[in-house]
Order: sequence, then C-alpha cells, then structure tokens
Amino acid sequence: MYKLLIFDVDGTLADMKTGELLPGVAEFFEMMPEWEERYAIATNQGGVALRYWMETDGFGEPAVFPTEEAARAHVDGVVGKIGREFDVHICFAYQSKRTGKWAPMPSSGPEWEAENRKPNPGMLLAAMEAAGVTYGRDVLMIGDGDEDELAALRAGVTFVHADVFFERGGGSTS
Repeated sequence: MYKLLIFDVDGTLADMKTGELLPGVAEFFEMMPEWEERYAIATNQGGVALRYWMETDGFGEPAVFPTEEAARAHVDGVVGKIGREFDVHICFAYQSKRTGKWAPMPSSGPEWEAENRKPNPGMLLAAMEAAGVTYGRDVLMIGDGDEDELAALRAGVTFVHADVFFERGGGSTS
C-alpha cells in the first residue's frame, strides 16, 4: 500500500479548459477513507511564465495564457471539487520546445525554479519530503503525460497512467 499518492491536474484529475473533474475521479475519492493515504499535486502551469514572457518582450497573445492568480484558482478549484486535503506543488517555469530557451521569471521561489518543472523530479521530491516519505516504493505518481512518467522515474517512484488508475481505458504503468 502506498503512503503518498501524487496527482497531476490537467488531463489527470480535471479538464484543462473547464476544470471539471474527469471520469472516475470523484468516485475514487468518495470510496477512499479519509485517513487512508496522503495526497499531493504536482502540476506544471507554464502558461503563467509564457504569458509574462510575452508581456515583457511584446510578442504573441499573452491574454490567452493564465495569470499566476488564475492558475492557482484553477488548481484550488479542482481540489475544492474533490473535497480532500492535498499538498499542492505547482511550477510556473516555461521552456520553449522550439528554442529550448527558458522564459524569464518575474519572481523567485520553488514554483518558478526550472528543476521543479516536470519531467524534472523536484515537485515529486518536495511532496515526498512534506509527507515524510523517504522511500520511492511508498509513492505512486498518477499522470497523463510523458513528463509525468519521466518525473516519476527520476524521483524513483511508481507511475500509473491516469486512464489506467481511474479505469478510463488506455495509458500505461511503469
């Protein structure tokens, strides 16, 4: 049995655009006793840094991307719909897939550090530390993307695709 379950948000727990819970999520948490495991969230919200980059360098359509407040409200809204306590780890850092360049950071703190952006393991390791879990075998990461799976591998924890975990069909485990 795992001591800590770490979830991605968008595409795992909720729809990225609407924030509505995806199939199987509410049912899973309804059937779990309150005391069973500890829960954490590890979510990339790089649109925040991309918006800041666009605003400061004057390109693109920054209004398409969320502000820091909107991204936090999105995650808080998902947590509120689930109705459980989560240790939330969020990363706003953004790296261009085309150029490899990192967006400028308007602030400091763990949510802006590149090493915390998945596929790096920073958020997972921080969640483990906050939960007092020292062994990767005691942790399960549930996500929907390659970056989630790679972060789990790098943190030494088990990964299960959200579609498998929530019995939605598809996905993989590692």
